[in-house]
Amino acid sequence: MPNIKEYNVKLNRLKSTKKMTKTMKLVSMSKLSWSQTAERKAKLYAESLTGLIGRLAATSHSTGHPLLTPRPKAARALILVITADRGLCGAFTNNLIREVSAWLKTHRKLYQTIEMSFCGKRGHLALKQKAAVKTVYQNTIAKPNFASAGKIGAELIAAFLSGEYDEIHLAYNRYVSPLTQTPLFERILPIKKWTVAKWPDARHRRVSAEASSSDAAQANEEITPQMGVLRQSQKRPFHAGQYGLAVDTIFEPRPNELLDFLIPRYLYFRIYYALLENSAGEHGARMTAMDSATKNAETMISRNTLLRNRARQSGITNELLEIIAGAEALAQ
Repeated sequence: MPNIKEYNVKLNRLKSTKKMTKTMKLVSMSKLSWSQTAERKAKLYAESLTGLIGRLAATSHSTGHPLLTPRPKAARALILVITADRGLCGAFTNNLIREVSAWLKTHRKLYQTIEMSFCGKRGHLALKQKAAVKTVYQNTIAKPNFASAGKIGAELIAAFLSGEYDEIHLAYNRYVSPLTQTPLFERILPIKKWTVAKWPDARHRRVSAEASSSDAAQANEEITPQMGVLRQSQKRPFHAGQYGLAVDTIFEPRPNELLDFLIPRYLYFRIYYALLENSAGEHGARMTAMDSATKNAETMISRNTLLRNRARQSGITNELLEIIAGAEALAQ
């Protein structure tokens, strides 16, 4: 049984651990608040942007746009994986790594080559042996900003248009609540036409065996801002009134020029929003993990304090017994 000195050393360590985890919880709570505020502001802009692109995509001018048109046979794929830079956030990163690994195992035979780019050190360290690494983006996780997302998006668009890749996918953790973060995997190039009718936040899906190049069949559908599907054989001339506009809309410059300008920015913002959701999810997971660690430390402190008091009481009792036994011996 440990003595009182050993219990005191253990209690001091537990108290130090409790202070550290409590501080980390408060820091994560503050950062989570910033991420949630930035995410809400970004979503307002994103919904306005996608609404405009949805109206443009409902016209015939979107037909054949290089960023909306699937390749006949997708042979080369790139995955942009967004994870945390640091640990101590529970299973936040491990869940996404497990899902991406499962996707790679299922889809490796469907592509000639699969490469990965990373935002976040944890994902790079865990997945760098599973596929060729193209780029590791630095300083994008701690505090996401649109400039960094735009730089990443511009590089992805250039690689896609040059024919280096036929499909580009995005994998990250969607923030649901501090307790829940959902691993997501979606194709971002070529852009599916339904994604420009409504911000993808309402259409998130988990990584699954169905998420593959076979999605190209869906890209032949054209979506109105009201999410009504128009098959290619059902196309009609564009009238603003049929999409809920009070009067006919005259686009200046022309719709195809606007698409050339807006669709890349849609992609930039999609990456930026994923970075914000990843940031919120990471801080939420870390806050939850540190709260649990703090409670565990408090429980261990209480238990070890009780054991120390019992050991001290046992020592006092033994001393009293020795004194009484000595007194009785002297009396005889």
